Amino acid sequence: MEILVLHQNPKYKAKCIELLNSEWPRSEYARSLSFEKNNDDLPVSLVLVRREDDKVIGHSRLCRIPGLAGWCLVESVVVAKDERRKGYGRKLMHASECFARDSAFHTIYLTTHDQVAFYEDCGYKPCTPLITVGSSSKLLEGARFSKLLARLQQTSDHLETLSTEESHPQQLSVSVSSSGSSHVLNDCSSVPAPPPLPPTSLERSNFIRFSTATVSMKKCL
Repeated sequence: MEILVLHQNPKYKAKCIELLNSEWPRSEYARSLSFEKNNDDLPVSLVLVRREDDKVIGHSRLCRIPGLAGWCLVESVVVAKDERRKGYGRKLMHASECFARDSAFHTIYLTTHDQVAFYEDCGYKPCTPLITVGSSSKLLEGARFSKLLARLQQTSDHLETLSTEESHPQQLSVSVSSSGSSHVLNDCSSVPAPPPLPPTSLERSNFIRFSTATVSMKKCL
């Protein structure tokens, strides 16, 4: 078994795309674009290869985390389905950690849906979720990252305002006098409340469902 850096061994690119798509289907074009971002300064893809038959057994990817010096994200960790439960996952994670340590990182962060026990066995512990963007980290450096956080907060505040207004709708009625003038009367129980606004993709409940389905974990190197 051998751990290789993918952008230094591009002949394994097609096999890595096939392996990743067996777990998380995407277009080959999208995968190729993602791999093109690989470089010595991260992001970087590591490949576990069995030399006897030149088979790609596993893959992992390390990326920087904007605003957190010394931290990196490990993502897209996968082992071929017919090669699982043979210790290759641990070998791949160990190699990823060694690469991160040699690159001057002191903490690795990850998220998982269903492999909490595996990562705990590898020494990872649950932690507070972070906003990560994987290999697209350069898009959110410095001021751009701050603007994103501000926009998320504004969206959250706006949704909370909408929720409050829906819970306490203002009821109005119009009274017309014999002279033809009209008066607006508030709090008239005879006027039904307007129907609630349709749900949006940014509702708080959606964020909650996402966060409870994903576990954030970290390991100090």
